[in-house]
Amino acid sequence: MRIVKNTIGVCLCIMLPLTSAMAGTTMLSKSVKNGERFDISLRSNPSTGYTWMLRTLPAQLMLVSARYSQSANCKAGVTGCGGDQVFSFKGVSTGTGKIELVYGRSWEADTAKTEVMTVTVG
Repeated sequence: MRIVKNTIGVCLCIMLPLTSAMAGTTMLSKSVKNGERFDISLRSNPSTGYTWMLRTLPAQLMLVSARYSQSANCKAGVTGCGGDQVFSFKGVSTGTGKIELVYGRSWEADTAKTEVMTVTVG
């Protein structure tokens, strides 16, 4: 999971490799100010049916946008060539909550990966 913070037109990318004991689950934490925006960028391959889906959004955050961009190394429309899904959030109220994103196919019960981020807004 890559966290991107926008500050006065500067993009700061932070890799936080804190992996939980659960297979396929990554646990992260982040603190933001009320009104502050931040992005979570995840490798994805929707051309194969796999995509990141927002399972849990805490009351302290608002989902601003979700977008996908195919890797620059891919030819347009090539099946099996991935890219990045970027979820943009904004802190809207003081407190702590968890964002949970799952990677899988929407029509299948099992998920391949889970990303959980504890966010404190203050």
